[in-house]
Amino acid sequence: MFYTISILFLFSLITLLSLLALHLSRLRASMIAVIARDIPKQSSIFGADSLLNRFMPPISGVLLGIDYSWLSKYKRYQQWNVHFTISFWPGRISLWLADAKAIKAVSSSRRKFPKPVDLYAVLEVFGPNIISSEDSEWKKFRKISGAAFSDRNTKLVWDSTCDVMTTLMIGPWRGQTLISIEHVDTLTLQIALSVLASAAFGKPTESIGSSSHRMSFRDSLHMVASNMWIKLGFPSWMIYIHPQYRCILQAFNELEQYMIEMIADRRDAGKGSTSDDLFGLLLAANEEYDINSQVKLNDRELRGNLFVFLLGGHEGSAHTMSFMFGLLALHQDIQDKLYQNITQVLGSRDPTYEDIKHIPYAMAIVNETLRLFPPVNVIPKRSAEDTSLIVCNNGVSTTIPVPKGMDVYIDTVGLHYNPQYWHDPEKFHPERFLDDWPRDAFLPFGSGSRMWHRKESGLKDSSLTPPSHSFETLNLKAENPWYGN
Repeated sequence: MFYTISILFLFSLITLLSLLALHLSRLRASMIAVIARDIPKQSSIFGADSLLNRFMPPISGVLLGIDYSWLSKYKRYQQWNVHFTISFWPGRISLWLADAKAIKAVSSSRRKFPKPVDLYAVLEVFGPNIISSEDSEWKKFRKISGAAFSDRNTKLVWDSTCDVMTTLMIGPWRGQTLISIEHVDTLTLQIALSVLASAAFGKPTESIGSSSHRMSFRDSLHMVASNMWIKLGFPSWMIYIHPQYRCILQAFNELEQYMIEMIADRRDAGKGSTSDDLFGLLLAANEEYDINSQVKLNDRELRGNLFVFLLGGHEGSAHTMSFMFGLLALHQDIQDKLYQNITQVLGSRDPTYEDIKHIPYAMAIVNETLRLFPPVNVIPKRSAEDTSLIVCNNGVSTTIPVPKGMDVYIDTVGLHYNPQYWHDPEKFHPERFLDDWPRDAFLPFGSGSRMWHRKESGLKDSSLTPPSHSFETLNLKAENPWYGN
């Protein structure tokens, strides 16, 4: 017995030492290219891609922690527009970028810097999709989804938002001198979901799905969006035995069933039916291809892509609107200027989709909110070959080598707060988007996401115009615990 235990112990020890040696050798190989350079480095035991970063605060020398990019913004890039993080487990050195030219070089070459699809596994919980895929699979998803993000759907987003704002705000609030909302996100989440239901599915949220569900579409979507990392980080049996978390599994099952029903219902409507909603356009584009076509999406791929559209259109839009309303409440002068701009264009009539181009200040406010609070704060890439990047060092361009296999993180927060591109970057100043502005230094939805930007901006711009046209002042109470933070 003692002999067996000793053998097992020695075997485990040798295995552990071998793994450590492998990680150290990989780390040394990666370090050769950069160790001689005076580039800022931050070391930790666990890497930037560790799941622990999703749940824990930063621990110096151990863990980068949640919101790593938000905690420093531009501080790590004072001298260089790049910095490195070095981890022991896995043994890896990662490059972080807040340099617009280097970021453009990375994002414009999918061959040299592909997406590390393993880091996007959390988004494949319902199936492969355009966000989690790369190469030929990404092109297939892009071909189908690109047809859905049309001007027809963008106009529907605008019209739906105006209708929702009238129903939720303008109608019920008309005639009142003061409306008090304790948590604005309760309102913006309702706005975003109502618009999503109308513009994405062509129906109100209450009519989505059958009566057999134990959880509403709204509640299941919100719970899934809020607990994705718990679902990925823990086995189902562990989640299930905890009563508080058991409903998370139910939410995932319910949301999947909702999407299955949506696909079946729309197919039952027949090919002859036409609609401008996102889901209808997506299915119509997919049905144009033969069942054996390499482009046609199967049902799991349809659910996967539908889910990422739901995720971005619900949580992302709602939180951006919350930030936008809060910023306007804190800056009365900007709010007054917006009100004057809108009333000059509209007078007493309701806004239309064609009015967007005549209210540039509204779009400037949306963009400035997205600059200060980008929904996508970090964009991971991975070097597919030995290459190099030109980065800025105190205003002087310098070439740094990027070895094959190195993780490259586009730090959107660092980029958006980089004073080389944005004067006084901490200030809420929408006017910066009225003149020429550094377009390569603005990536609120990630690199190469123009179709997302068009849909999201249509929602936020139209959500801003009706209330600003009907109500003159937004205020934030000073006694609110979040005031000034």
